Amino acid sequence: MDILTEVEALADRVSIIRLGEIVQTGTLKDLRAQTHVSISAVLERRPDAAGALEVLDEVRLDEHNRLTAAVAPDQVNAAMAALVPYGMSRLTVSPASLEDLFLREYAEGQGAAETAKSVAAEGNR
Repeated sequence: MDILTEVEALADRVSIIRLGEIVQTGTLKDLRAQTHVSISAVLERRPDAAGALEVLDEVRLDEHNRLTAAVAPDQVNAAMAALVPYGMSRLTVSPASLEDLFLREYAEGQGAAETAKSVAAEGNR
């Protein structure tokens, strides 16, 4: 068992620290509510309309109709309703893990650092 899995199992509250600063703190439930839920499904029929799955983000559908996507936590029921017309032989809905939350925070921090470097470089021209 890795450390983040242990923290998920034992901690009431979690703080995420990046570059010596607390960037997020709260219960796992509160932190998970701020990010997307993962959905995977095996569909019996391929969606035919471009907007049929518009409630989903980051949609990937392979040649065997295996779908993976992300959805806001408050849109899970709408996402499932959007998938029902295509038949599902399997459906899995997974909340973000603590590792996902950490990676998201660090990716956002990396993006902010790159933007700051870019702005500073533009100002030096």
